[in-house]
Amino acid sequence: MRNKSLDDCGDQPVKLKLLIFILFITAFTLKLNAQPLAVATYNVRYDNPADIGNLWKDRAPVIANLIRFHDFDIVGTQEAWKNQIADLDESLPEYNWYGVGRNDGIDSAEFSAIFYKKDKFKLMRSGNFGCTTTPEKPSFGWDAVNCKRVCSWVQLQRIKDGRKFYVFNTHFDHEGATARIESSKL
Repeated sequence: MRNKSLDDCGDQPVKLKLLIFILFITAFTLKLNAQPLAVATYNVRYDNPADIGNLWKDRAPVIANLIRFHDFDIVGTQEAWKNQIADLDESLPEYNWYGVGRNDGIDSAEFSAIFYKKDKFKLMRSGNFGCTTTPEKPSFGWDAVNCKRVCSWVQLQRIKDGRKFYVFNTHFDHEGATARIESSKL
């Protein structure tokens, strides 16, 4: 007669039940802690009056509806000029936003703005830096010659649980390969 051990087939159902129970508890715990965020980034294309058939006045409501349809919590924009940010702000009253113009750090040229749902997040801190060797002031970076670039950032606090996190949004140079590499390091 053989002695039964824990490794014998007779005890496998107990081990399997214990394993299933542990996996269930783990999955349930992870599900309770998981609070996904719907985050998007969108190159809105600057407001170019020569874009016949693709004018901003026609694209603005489509972009706002797209953001609303997908119920994004946070949206980063690229190439949006001050008037475009104002149009999106008006069309999306459920969002607050932060950003500055890339040329002067105030409102000149394109923004890399960050929109966030105001009922879900509290803005804790915000700032900007240039994608350049002198990030404290707007300037051309490395081999970029056509456009100054800016990175806007926010520290948000989720109202539901108080968790804080950072969001960074930028638009890398379209021509300068070194500028893209070095900007990513910043």
